[in-house]
Amino acid sequence: SDGAAVQAEIDRLTREIREVRVWAEAAEGGEEVTESVIALTLLGDFQEAREWAWTELETLDTITITVSGPGENDAEMEYTGISLAAFLEAASVGADAEILSVTATDDYTVEIELAAAHECAECMIVLEDDGSLRLVMPNFPSNNWVVGVVSLEAQ
Repeated sequence: SDGAAVQAEIDRLTREIREVRVWAEAAEGGEEVTESVIALTLLGDFQEAREWAWTELETLDTITITVSGPGENDAEMEYTGISLAAFLEAASVGADAEILSVTATDDYTVEIELAAAHECAECMIVLEDDGSLRLVMPNFPSNNWVVGVVSLEAQ
């Protein structure tokens, strides 16, 4: 549909703008840029709250699942991505954190119980072909399936 094409173009341009900013800031400071554009920012109660480059995310192990989308009439689709539970473990989420706040490019935010995210073997962060990130959350409410993820905050 036209709406999907427009959104895909907006997402592509947003990534390009982020990459240009990274390069411009580095050039201004006399630095050489060797990392790719920042894909995901971790905030809050992580051992190391930081930004993850796309190239770093690409190095993590992936899982593949076939599930129906979050809508009642959604067809089954195959998704390949980084296990959310494994990512949270690798990022060292704090022991006292109870909520994972997920924010998208359009500032949409949803809160997910961290215990449930840790226990979900099929939940994942998908690295989309267009350079965006998608949160796939089988057996969770549809508002937990977030497109255009830019940050995770442990609270």
